[in-house]
Amino acid sequence: MARQPVSLDLLRGDDLQIQPGRLILDPGNLRFHDLGSAVKNTRIEHYAEPSTQRHLRELLSDPRYKLESLVKSIRTNGFLEHERLIVAPFDGHHYLVLEGNRRLAAVLRVLEEGPGLFDAPVAPTLLALPCFVLRGPAIGTSERQLDQFRREADIYIGLRHLMGARSWQPASRYEFQKRLLDEGWTPEEVADKFGRDRAEVVRDLRAQILYRHFLKWEEDTGSEHSLTYNAFAEAARSPDVGRWLGWTDRGFKFKEAHRLPLFFRYLKERISATGSDEEDGEGSRSAEGAVRRLRDLLKLKDIDVTDSLELGDFNRAELLYEERKNGKLQQRVQQFSKALRSAPISDLESNPGGLEAALQELKVQIERVLRLITKE
Repeated sequence: MARQPVSLDLLRGDDLQIQPGRLILDPGNLRFHDLGSAVKNTRIEHYAEPSTQRHLRELLSDPRYKLESLVKSIRTNGFLEHERLIVAPFDGHHYLVLEGNRRLAAVLRVLEEGPGLFDAPVAPTLLALPCFVLRGPAIGTSERQLDQFRREADIYIGLRHLMGARSWQPASRYEFQKRLLDEGWTPEEVADKFGRDRAEVVRDLRAQILYRHFLKWEEDTGSEHSLTYNAFAEAARSPDVGRWLGWTDRGFKFKEAHRLPLFFRYLKERISATGSDEEDGEGSRSAEGAVRRLRDLLKLKDIDVTDSLELGDFNRAELLYEERKNGKLQQRVQQFSKALRSAPISDLESNPGGLEAALQELKVQIERVLRLITKE
């Protein structure tokens, strides 16, 4: 007989505003499974005990849950009315939070820190939180009733976490933040409103401005190669690239604007040389890899290398970089090795006698150098 499909009945319950002190965190919440914590085996009669609740709040402070960013957002914006908690009656006074444990923990942290740390309009939103209370008798010590409430809430919880809103990709995040900044927001205001660090906001802004400069350069030069945001995010993370382009937080601009076309040409030529914008095993074929290569060139702080970059002679800049980094002798040895690896069979067969003598002499010199290096 065919199996009946899972029912997607709407939750039966009521909307209520409930004081945070009457809400308790759920030891059976799936987040605690992530931590491999034995707390999920807590007996029901211990759920509401202060020691249990303190322990759960400590677990939710794990960095992977980013509780600090949520605390920062709630402290600035208050608790959003549409973000209802899904709760079940627990013991006649308390309600068990089946969905929204992280949000409750953040609210409790804000209240614990005191009203002096959040704006006056925030306070009323924290006095009572919007909750959807499942209908049914209080759980008390009944495992059966608890399981019933969990089954009722599972569909909603699954839809929220498996199919809910996803974080924006960098391009969307950069554009949104840039729109706010263009409207007059400060990086501090963006950070506070959305639970981010100012440094992250400025870094994203730097990448976005760099990307917009690239689009303008691409239009002016008729370039047909488009780069992804990833390359500009990589550049924004590099202090060396930022200094070379003259980034300043005062006015949020690149003071060395004449170097921007050099930067874009470097990326484009390095990718065009391989015909691919895909990452290879050495991490040098993609646009991100090219940015990291440029970062290494600049980090060397060699005047000949930077002068070559200024002149747009990128091949010379990289040759000088290898020479400075490895030393002339090592570079020559690498060139000899490369020449031998790529020697065609016809060359090997054309003068075997003379070639053999030359290779024997090279072998003698290699063994002499190796003895000096290893001090044997």
